[in-house]
Amino acid sequence: MNKILLFTIIAYLSFGFSTFVNGAPASKGPQDVVVVSYRYIGNSTTSVVPNIGINGMHATCQADFGAGARMCTTTEVFETSNMPQTSPSFAWVQPIITDILIDGTTVHYGVAGRTISHAISEGVRGVNCSAWTDTTVARGTTVTNNSTGVMSIGSDSCDEDFRVACCLPQ
Repeated sequence: MNKILLFTIIAYLSFGFSTFVNGAPASKGPQDVVVVSYRYIGNSTTSVVPNIGINGMHATCQADFGAGARMCTTTEVFETSNMPQTSPSFAWVQPIITDILIDGTTVHYGVAGRTISHAISEGVRGVNCSAWTDTTVARGTTVTNNSTGVMSIGSDSCDEDFRVACCLPQ
């Protein structure tokens, strides 16, 4: 019994106070976290009515830009430093929703820093066509650019068919 105790103490000290998992020393610190940022690369070539779910929106982007592509968020579009050359058009975009405080009271939803009035009456489902599954709710968030490349966030009826704003990892 003393030999087992001695072996345990030596092993414990030898591996820097590590624990063992399946007979091997386990990591004792936090794992490296990889944060992937995405950039807006353009709009899908296919227009869709937003009743295909978020995975359908991602698949629309993947068809044009490859397996790593997905539907952009409003934040990703506006954080892209080198905007792609796209023709003026509307595209569905996944809203990043935040509360806006006015005089210390939360009164509106905001999307990428813009007040979205239809979110007040429709709630969160009113800014993403009920998670991109319903064409009968009021509105969905879109991004558009003008002929000079200036991007803006807006909203459109969920029964419209638009392209999808697509992003790839940077």
